[in-house]
Amino acid sequence: MLIPPRAEQIRIVKRVNELMALCDRLETAQAERATRRDRVVAASLQRVKEPAVAAPVREDVQFQLSHLSRLTINVPQLRNLRQMIRGLAVRADLTNQDGCEEPATALLQRIAVTPGARDARRNRKSADELLKSDAVQLATPSGWVATSLDAISRRIHYGYTASANHAATAVRLLRITDIHDNGVDWESVPGCEISDDDLQAFKLEAGDILIARTGGTVGKTFLISDVPVAAVFASYLIRVQPSTEILDRYLKLFLDSPLYWKQLLAGARGTGQPNVNARTLGAIRLLLPPLAEQHRIVAKVNELIAVCDRLEAQIGSAATVSSRLLESLLHEALPTPSQSIAS
Repeated sequence: MLIPPRAEQIRIVKRVNELMALCDRLETAQAERATRRDRVVAASLQRVKEPAVAAPVREDVQFQLSHLSRLTINVPQLRNLRQMIRGLAVRADLTNQDGCEEPATALLQRIAVTPGARDARRNRKSADELLKSDAVQLATPSGWVATSLDAISRRIHYGYTASANHAATAVRLLRITDIHDNGVDWESVPGCEISDDDLQAFKLEAGDILIARTGGTVGKTFLISDVPVAAVFASYLIRVQPSTEILDRYLKLFLDSPLYWKQLLAGARGTGQPNVNARTLGAIRLLLPPLAEQHRIVAKVNELIAVCDRLEAQIGSAATVSSRLLESLLHEALPTPSQSIAS
């Protein structure tokens, strides 16, 4: 090893002690700030999650988000906040109910006479038995109706079984692995060989919702907003085609909420990798608002999630600034090679 002169050893030890003391002070200050922040954030989130009364919840969420924007909230807390917003949304705690609007029961009545409704009614009783009766308790707001996923869907079914073929481009085969960050690069999706009849049965349409049915992504959902190419979906996905009486973006919001995940995990099977089937998904219960309120809920959630996104971007910017300040501090504290030689 390299041994410096004794005088330089003394200077090195002194400088290291100074830097260690500085690091200790920075760590203590950071821990104190984090403790204060966590207490305030926890209190803020608790007010949003468990309001004393239902009426001011909408204003409370807005206030707390404004308050949190002035704190150094961290990413896990933001993740919880996003889930909390979605949970409040699908329980009617973010929007006003309008007694003049057509109630959701009217939506169900129209859905009941559409093609495929008879099959949904026949399967519903047996599907309900797959979930425990205490898996979810729903208090129905005014104008809303408690229902199940299969009751508001035209079809819930498995995907097409075929081998992926990157040389084929006429019909694409969308797989779980092709969905990244809630989007698809359709040009990179492989093709498959498929008959005309199967193409009609499995062809993807805008408004379809795909759900992973096994593996580490089980239960994750993806809303098809547009399909620029002819495409079908692979067998490890389940397609939910909501009724045209339902806003697909509201259903996607529900499928991102804690109410959905609690039921999905209760119904998932498998000792190795958990998996779900179409009947289990069909049995999942939800609260359905009037169509006009579905639009208001989606707009409000998008607004609040955008605030969370901005807060997360600020976290990234703050981390970058902190890193640069630390580098600058260390640069000032540590001698350059020329300074070391000169001393």
